Amino acid sequence: YENTLSYLDEVSEDKLTEETTEGEELRKRLIYQDYINRGFSQERATKEVKRSIDSGNDIEDAKEALNSNKEYFKSQYDKLLNDAKEE
Repeated sequence: YENTLSYLDEVSEDKLTEETTEGEELRKRLIYQDYINRGFSQERATKEVKRSIDSGNDIEDAKEALNSNKEYFKSQYDKLLNDAKEE
């Protein structure tokens, strides 16, 4: 979780909005992971990513997904730490 949080903190808006293959792949991964974190199946998450790209909303969706991913992984990390303390 620490590595994931560190990586997410390093994602800049410039990287997120790049109109390159790397920028698009980053947006796809962030959006996909956000849907997976929400409990969507892999197939459904893939469909939602495609829908976001096709509609041209991928940059905005990726920004929201970045924040959502940070919150998700932070809460999971905190839960892990609390569980370890309790044991």
